[in-house]
Amino acid sequence: MCTSPTFSKQESYEQQQQQQQELLLAQVLKYHSQTKHSFNNYARGPHGLDWANQPNPFRRYISSPLLPLQHFPLDNQDPSSISYSSLFLSPPSPQLLSLATLSHFLYHSLSLSAWKLTGLSTWSLRVNPSSGNLHPTETFIISPPINSLSDSPFVEHYALKEHSLELQAKIPLGVLEFFPKGSFLVGLSLIFWGEA
Repeated sequence: MCTSPTFSKQESYEQQQQQQQELLLAQVLKYHSQTKHSFNNYARGPHGLDWANQPNPFRRYISSPLLPLQHFPLDNQDPSSISYSSLFLSPPSPQLLSLATLSHFLYHSLSLSAWKLTGLSTWSLRVNPSSGNLHPTETFIISPPINSLSDSPFVEHYALKEHSLELQAKIPLGVLEFFPKGSFLVGLSLIFWGEA
């Protein structure tokens, strides 16, 4: 039986590709086995933390325009005049979507609540707990147009250190017609790079 040289070359090439894929898979599995946590011990690590090169806990999109939100108090209402228990008896009435209400929402649900200092170390606390600021939650807003903020629907990232929004994309008019009137979406993502 005679085989054509072309078929032999193709077959040889496919065998080489398969061997290369098996070698790569073996390397991945070996690395995984050497670096995974197990029941008896932790994964192999760098034997220390590189404090000089830790990531910035505040994600920023430098090329995006920064749109400042309003700071508080926005009105003359004294927050201490609202008791905690009264919130369960009669919830606050819905507010129209505006720059003020979006600012208020982000400020009270996702902003920074305090800064701590000890020795030469300074760190922030967030309104929403996030494992000691090691894997912070990032927030994105998808919204219809809001007066004084955007004349078209948009996707924005919440830059909480600055209490501002960073424009990610403008959405063509009509795309968000399915949104209930006066509503917006909040997208949350978790960044694991900060965990030591």
